[in-house]
Amino acid sequence: MIKRRLKGKYNGMFSRLTGLFGRRLFGAKGERLRRSVLIWLVLFWALRTSGLSLPISPAVLCLTCAVLTAAVMQQALTSENNRAEMQNVFMLPFKRRAFALAYVFSLSAYTLLTRTAGVFVAALALGNFTAAEILGCLLCAANAALMTAWGYTLRVRAPLGKLIGIFWGIAFAAVTLRGAGQLWFLWAMTANGMVSFLLVQGTDPYGFWPQEGAATGKRRRQRGQKEEGERRTKGEKKKEMTGRAREYTAQRYSVSLYLLRYLFSHKNYLVNTAALWGVAWVLPLLWDTAHNPLAVPLSLAILTLNTPICILLSCDPSTEQAVRFLPGQKRSFFLPYCLFIFCCNMAADTVYLVSLWTMAGIFSLPAVWAAIFFALQSAVCSALLEWRFPVRGWRLESDLWHHPRKYAVPGLMVLLAGAMGLAPWLLGPFSVILAMEMIWLMRKTLHNAENSA
Repeated sequence: MIKRRLKGKYNGMFSRLTGLFGRRLFGAKGERLRRSVLIWLVLFWALRTSGLSLPISPAVLCLTCAVLTAAVMQQALTSENNRAEMQNVFMLPFKRRAFALAYVFSLSAYTLLTRTAGVFVAALALGNFTAAEILGCLLCAANAALMTAWGYTLRVRAPLGKLIGIFWGIAFAAVTLRGAGQLWFLWAMTANGMVSFLLVQGTDPYGFWPQEGAATGKRRRQRGQKEEGERRTKGEKKKEMTGRAREYTAQRYSVSLYLLRYLFSHKNYLVNTAALWGVAWVLPLLWDTAHNPLAVPLSLAILTLNTPICILLSCDPSTEQAVRFLPGQKRSFFLPYCLFIFCCNMAADTVYLVSLWTMAGIFSLPAVWAAIFFALQSAVCSALLEWRFPVRGWRLESDLWHHPRKYAVPGLMVLLAGAMGLAPWLLGPFSVILAMEMIWLMRKTLHNAENSA
């Protein structure tokens, strides 16, 4: 009887943990899941009734769904907010197998139903697929979620485990490209899913929230001791300074340096920026730039879609709260942040202009002028939007990266690009309006700084 009670207790633990993680991801009453399902149904109906049709290869669809699932799953696993909340769950009694399965199942359901389902529904509405191809795509996405969850725990293991994960991913992509839509592919995905399920089942739950290793801890302690020594030295020097010099030293800070450090401390932000530069390099190959007046302005508008650098306040509520208490907030943070976004956008535009000159032999001053305009206008709009309307109430960082607000500024830039493509002379009036915006913002910023002083 005792064994039977314990068995029932552990079986119920999986459902309780799944409910706990599910309520955190989908809302207390599943409102986020209902909203996502409604959006996908409306999207499917709109695309299906539009009469559009695209020849989509089953291999491309399967690989696209797998890559998107793996990317969102990795983003959800590495979310700072997610790991902080897991610390509270680890304080409760749990069984290792039930915890690992419940956690991976919840994140996989969140990823598949709220992110991957959008691409799958759009492809299903625009293309013609057989039942075997649809089932293969679903199995491919589910396998990608399980493999990513297991591969995430390999970073705390030996290098041999990481190599196994890399070769497994390469073999998975090769099999998908080779056999998508065929009967043996379904059996291969089923077998791979069973292996992934068994590996996840035996995973240590603390692997999803790893402690720092000995080498990392040693480097962190050494850095802490060095910083402590520097602070003591600065403190001794500060005591010897006069009141005016002390006040000057206390006011020295660099928001731009903080933004650069923040960018380089988040590797996924750098990867996203590097991917945008790759897109900028291949954009001249997508359409005939010499005979299409929309090519250059539309490409520059697309390159403003750099989500991570436009959500620096939204992704860190503690930093936002600290910035709100800065003296002269707009002059101290808003202007450096706007300049930071402009530099990031201009870097992508520079890659595009160099690629345009190298591949198409096109280089003109109006194109450079348009690049500066789009980079600066999008920076001003993004900084204003982030300052006035930061995204709140998010649960995972992937919610921020896929929030509909990120399309507001690029959508406006696309509209301006369309107007410039039809009437290139509009670049002059738009630049004058941008100059007036900058003058107004500078005057308002300096006025608020004087009032706060």
